[in-house]
Amino acid sequence: MPLNKVNADSIADGTIIATDIADGTITLAKLQSGLLPSAIANSSASYANAAFATANTGTASGSYANSAFATANSASSGGSYANSGFAVANSAALYANSSFSKANNALTAAANTTTNVQFGSFGVGTAASGTTGEIRATNNITAYYSSDKRYKKNVINIQNPLEKLQQINGVEFDWTEEYMSLHGGEDGYFIREHDIGVIAQEIEAILPEIVATREDGYKAVKYDRIVALLIEAIKELKSQIDELKLKNNG
Repeated sequence: MPLNKVNADSIADGTIIATDIADGTITLAKLQSGLLPSAIANSSASYANAAFATANTGTASGSYANSAFATANSASSGGSYANSGFAVANSAALYANSSFSKANNALTAAANTTTNVQFGSFGVGTAASGTTGEIRATNNITAYYSSDKRYKKNVINIQNPLEKLQQINGVEFDWTEEYMSLHGGEDGYFIREHDIGVIAQEIEAILPEIVATREDGYKAVKYDRIVALLIEAIKELKSQIDELKLKNNG
């Protein structure tokens, strides 16, 4: 057998025996004659020459690696192979190269309070919607809004709150197919076709400060700001009730 034919297959098919490797008597003549009759299959030993590293943990065919590969075979005849850029750990195969570390399915984030991060969409406890600028969370979003008196000037109560309130409607409605499509379709949780709310154009007519037009041309409302109008409307209504009580009692 010519010397250039010696490879992992010739070790496996029985042309080189373990003792010849161990005692250092492998010669060109022996390799060319093909008279080395037995296969290397020894689960307790590891053999290596300058070109090969061999590890056989229990399978008939063994696991072979050259200088570019490290081989670990814990359970299967095929083994698990990794080159110098990869490490293979456990039967489920966790891989890491020298440039990357994966912490979860999609994102490795370093805690750095000085770094600004921007996402297209964001999901907490759920998948991101894919709609740019949208945040979804399956639990409470807890936050406080700046409202300290020291930040505010020119403070006055909302004028004619009942009159303003009468110009807007609380409505039931169905979202259009266009809206449903843009937001990923009805899921019965975040997106439901039938909904309730207000009409942005009606709010804009009386409280333009809490309505904005987005880049796509559609209007949006800061719903939390409507609370201020409701507070003043209730106070005005109470005053009217108190006046009626005085008249009736007088």
